[in-house]
Amino acid sequence: MSCGTTNVKFKLRRDTGTNWSNANPVLQAGEPGFDTTANALKIGDGYTRWNSLPYLSGSGGGGNGATGPTGPTGPVAPAIGFDGGYPGITYPI
Repeated sequence: MSCGTTNVKFKLRRDTGTNWSNANPVLQAGEPGFDTTANALKIGDGYTRWNSLPYLSGSGGGGNGATGPTGPTGPVAPAIGFDGGYPGITYPI
């Protein structure tokens, strides 16, 4: 039996900051709520009302990992690539 493909559209629950504050709902545990005025996201815990939930924070783009060794003119390429490739060759991801 083969598995088929199902197309889905995932939409976050969203509204203006004023509407969120006036309604002050309790978001379910893990439920995201997007404030379109602040362009920010809150995640529910199942018992805290909207006005008391913190916005998610961060600088965007994820964190930076540790910097590896550098050579005389820049980063040093690994001796062997992740797939057994050759030194000095760049592999697109």
